[in-house]
Amino acid sequence: HGQHVDYPRDVPPQQLVDMLHDNGNLAIYAHPYWSHTRMDALGELHGLLGMEIYNNTCEVGSGCGYSVDYYNQLLWDGDRPFCFASDDSHQHAKDYCGGFIVVKAPALTHKDIIGSICAGSFYASNGPELLDFYEEDGIVHIECSPCRTISLQTDICPGYAVHAQEGDLTHADFRLPEGAGYVRIYCEDTHGHIAWSNPIWF
Repeated sequence: HGQHVDYPRDVPPQQLVDMLHDNGNLAIYAHPYWSHTRMDALGELHGLLGMEIYNNTCEVGSGCGYSVDYYNQLLWDGDRPFCFASDDSHQHAKDYCGGFIVVKAPALTHKDIIGSICAGSFYASNGPELLDFYEEDGIVHIECSPCRTISLQTDICPGYAVHAQEGDLTHADFRLPEGAGYVRIYCEDTHGHIAWSNPIWF
């Protein structure tokens, strides 16, 4: 359990991340696009558990809720943060029930949920469901709720995508690119909503 600490203002961000860790808390970077965070400044931070890849209130209120490029940059720089989606509802508009994570945990307890989050055993979404995602014998397997696009992203090439020609996609297989340091996937449905996996690192 994290300790309550009155954190000082006007200190370097890395110092705040370190203070969070030292007091048993989790450091997750919120809405970098909405905050107009420079990518080079973000790259100076280390030890983040994760980053908001999607923030619903930022999208509803300002049209800048997606921070996928920021997340990719951290991965390309060699960091291993997880990706989160949240509502961050301020209720100035209907900004709730739009961003969430789904956690795979042994039991519905605080300890198991936090343990699974810290292990990256979850996915982020603003709509679709990821039902399965794993690599076996050089093949990356994905199963999801009905979507129009399933895409695989890596650190060494642009990645791959398949698009529904008729109906919807609920499954895809991709060959693991040789030398990939990680793979992650996203699935987009016909409403433009997306689910993002956390990376599988190799």
